[in-house]
Amino acid sequence: MLAAVMEKLTDKPLPCAVDFVAFNGEEYFGVPGQLGYLDALRAETSLPDLVINVDGVGHRGSRNVGQPHGDRGRADAHPGRYY
Repeated sequence: MLAAVMEKLTDKPLPCAVDFVAFNGEEYFGVPGQLGYLDALRAETSLPDLVINVDGVGHRGSRNVGQPHGDRGRADAHPGRYY
């Protein structure tokens, strides 16, 4: 699913930066890749306006598709990006 979205957005002009990040091992807190990404994100001056968490997709019997997380105030400040 992530690769399909990446392919659709290839060569499309976007009004903001987009990071595609695949994590594994959520039950194991000591995953260095995840922690490194989070440390780098914390060091940036601005946080993401929107995060889409795709979790449990493909798990037998799961009805999960995805779950967006965002700051409505930040999204409203840039309505052309999201609406």
